[in-house]
Amino acid sequence: WLTFPTGWGPTEWGPIPFLPDAQILSRKLESQWGDLGNPSHLSVSSEGKYVVSGLQFGNVWIGVQPLLGVEGDPMRLLFERDLTPHPQYAAFYSWLQKGFEVDAVVHFGTHGTVEWLPGSPVGNTGLSWSDVLLGNLPNVYLYTANNPSESIIAKRRGYGTIVSHNVPPYGRSGLYKQLAILKDLIADFREDPGANAVLRETIVDTVAAAGLFKDCPFSPERPKITAEDLQPSNGNGNGRETTTSDISEQDFADFVDRLFTYLQVVENRLFSEGLHVIGRAPDEGSMRKYLSAYFGDRLPDSVVSAIVESGEGATPEQILQASGVSSVS
Repeated sequence: WLTFPTGWGPTEWGPIPFLPDAQILSRKLESQWGDLGNPSHLSVSSEGKYVVSGLQFGNVWIGVQPLLGVEGDPMRLLFERDLTPHPQYAAFYSWLQKGFEVDAVVHFGTHGTVEWLPGSPVGNTGLSWSDVLLGNLPNVYLYTANNPSESIIAKRRGYGTIVSHNVPPYGRSGLYKQLAILKDLIADFREDPGANAVLRETIVDTVAAAGLFKDCPFSPERPKITAEDLQPSNGNGNGRETTTSDISEQDFADFVDRLFTYLQVVENRLFSEGLHVIGRAPDEGSMRKYLSAYFGDRLPDSVVSAIVESGEGATPEQILQASGVSSVS
């Protein structure tokens, strides 16, 4: 399968200034992985045959693209021109062409690896692995709409027909459990640090329980503190308590301010809510979260509601009219 016809000329090989030996790709595989006729590598059955795993539904076969087979640093395969894909990887695409005899392939998800394999970066040749493995198969590639730069590689080297899909709905991460409790404690403490000094130990215990000292250390010299570090002594004989801690009130107040800023960043961080379903628009709740998270205060709530309630096909003018807003900056 990897042997080229001996009668091939420059046109069939592509834009290369010489005609390589017809066995060059097979020899490259054997040089790196050993005898191809006696496989003892990744994904080999007990009978010594390469395994191509997947599920068949009538004339549709669904499989997972194999591993590249380069341990430790698989990205090396994408940048070192002398490396080759694993023989089972090549067998996977060989079976699609010669075994199952597919009419077309659909690569689903951003992104696969076949278009990144060694070969000519601009203009595939007969020595480009992406060209060899895909052959003449039509390649439909479902690719996320927010990654146009890498989809160009799928088009240029993988001959992909790109079908863009939307990204999952975004939302704000918010705070939960210990982080939400900590935010309330800090808010109470900052109202009057002197009167609410009793909250200091609880704040430190909550920070420790949430594992936040790693992300928000007390100081460069002293990353962690404990509630015991804030404990006062029994008294100084004058009826007043004195602290044995070397942590000043100002040091602790500065630490609390940094914690508050950190929690604000975490609370407002964008994240993907679930997965996008191909061909299905987000529901109303997801759409509201997405628009509010993406535009923030720039998009009034009335406009968000108008967009959600107007549905598909509404023009910007119709949405603004429904929202009662004349314009949006």
